[in-house]
Amino acid sequence: MFKKLLLTTAFSLALLPVAGTANAADLGGDCCADLEERVATLEATTARKGNRKVSLTVSGWVSQAILVWDDGEESDAYIVSDTTDLSNNISFAGSAKINSDWSAGYHINVFFDNASALFVDQTNDDASNGITVERANLWIKSESLGKVTIGQQSATGDNVAILADFSGTLFPANNVIFDGAFMFLRPKGGTGLASGRFANLAFCNSVSFGIGSDCNGFRTNAIRYDSPTLAGFSVSASWGEDDKYEGAIKYGNKWQDYQVSAAVGYGITHGEGTAGQGVASRSEFLQIGAMVKHLPSNLWIYGSWDTEDTDSANFSDGTQLYLKAGWSPKLNSLGTTHFWFEYGKIEDRHGNYASGANTCAAFDGTGANLDGACASAADATVNVTGSEITRLGAGIQQQIDAASMQIYAKWRMMEAEVDFNDAGVAGSEEFEELHMFMAGGVIFF
Repeated sequence: MFKKLLLTTAFSLALLPVAGTANAADLGGDCCADLEERVATLEATTARKGNRKVSLTVSGWVSQAILVWDDGEESDAYIVSDTTDLSNNISFAGSAKINSDWSAGYHINVFFDNASALFVDQTNDDASNGITVERANLWIKSESLGKVTIGQQSATGDNVAILADFSGTLFPANNVIFDGAFMFLRPKGGTGLASGRFANLAFCNSVSFGIGSDCNGFRTNAIRYDSPTLAGFSVSASWGEDDKYEGAIKYGNKWQDYQVSAAVGYGITHGEGTAGQGVASRSEFLQIGAMVKHLPSNLWIYGSWDTEDTDSANFSDGTQLYLKAGWSPKLNSLGTTHFWFEYGKIEDRHGNYASGANTCAAFDGTGANLDGACASAADATVNVTGSEITRLGAGIQQQIDAASMQIYAKWRMMEAEVDFNDAGVAGSEEFEELHMFMAGGVIFF
């Protein structure tokens, strides 16, 4: 009875302000000002939407897979995540409208992995990058003039050729060796592993320290300009610390039954080399990528090529070719199904492992060809004259649109060879094929 009386009294008091004619239409004044202040305080303290002027969007993905590998002598299975750009990822981004033409915003991006498909090897199934800040920058943009970004970010040359690939299969198949690169080489005809890895024959020789074709892959503190798109064309340019100058032209359009995309990037880097890879005083990197898709049949082909030139005598000038072709039909209600085949070749990207003790230390294997050369002569007389990595792959990927998810299964084979000269006598060292099977998925949020 007492509880019922309290509820009745409270309800009657709540109606009193409405009953008075003087207050019936009074929706302004101190009451609503106080309400606005409370709402503003609430919005300023929440991380869901940002403040009242600048938005906040949280997005990202989680990527995990099982990696089964066989190097010709040993085999094993690891649970891994993708690495660097494709690893578990979270982004905080937002913007504010200044007027009808101008806006401003920011981007903070962090990636983290538990066991990286890039860094694991025959002796370590938990190698990873840990937690790394990829981007932390702010930007200002004019719809008519373009966008300027300052801070830690991708320079213009980062992923220019790669992102011409709009097939939807970039997570499991791209021209960077994101899986298996740090597996140790196993010389044919010898015993045991060499101390060198596939990555030692795939590192870009410039100071940017990328793998495969990702020679400008590391984020840098830079100023970047991106133009508006006109008739399918856009241009970009950036300057980064340590005197990195880069420019790119991108194109994307639809021609009747064909969707096309193309990009070309060029960069010049001055300065010191990355630790462990020597010093390249000046490096030039040219990359080209393009894709064509026949829309009625859903057949497509993508290709990229890049070349690097350095001034340093300690480095070779390497190239890479990558081709990928596939079919992307919609065979079920879940989403698009992708089938693809890939081929790649990396030549002469052996960096400063090209001479003397570095050569024997990296690629020597007991009982193999290079082992004999290193044992019978002084280290200084053994020099690498060429190197090559060839890779083949195939896979299938299923989109699950309702869950914003991709699942995939793929096979990839890599084989490597080093040509060397021992006091004027030519020789070569071949390494066992590395076969990898990966099955996994990525979910976006």
